[in-house]
Amino acid sequence: MTGRTPATQPPVDDDPDIPGEEIVYRRLAYDGDSAWVVRDQITGARVKPASGAFDPDPDGVSVFRRSILAEQDPPLGPGNLVVDPRNSVVGFTVADLRSIRLGVRDDPWPEDVSDPKNPIYAAHALIKGLNELGTNQLKKRRKALSELPSMAFAHVPSLSR
Repeated sequence: MTGRTPATQPPVDDDPDIPGEEIVYRRLAYDGDSAWVVRDQITGARVKPASGAFDPDPDGVSVFRRSILAEQDPPLGPGNLVVDPRNSVVGFTVADLRSIRLGVRDDPWPEDVSDPKNPIYAAHALIKGLNELGTNQLKKRRKALSELPSMAFAHVPSLSR
């Protein structure tokens, strides 16, 4: 930490119109890879996403808002975010995200995706606040993100691993 108290931390880019109870989903690329999913060493059960699953792109970390997915016709859910059979999806609340001094902003219809007309992208948003951190703080914040109280697997591959 830079010695600043939370009250003097620079403001995080966050849209206050996105309710705290909103669930956002993060697609994890490879469910069987420890860089994406932490598993119990004995049972092999999924424990949580790995902190590396929240490595930011230059504009933030891509997530999808549950409420906007549900408004689509037909309604969409976490399973619709899967683009590869090895994907899993985790969900967590915006309030928990804000509790670790990160924000979220809508980013509908991004152009830098493989299938920009896919209706899931109406619900696309970005986690903000990681790119502004130094290396040590980034590692700590990604770890905190992977351990949010509301963090849960919303979709797991049907393939056994």
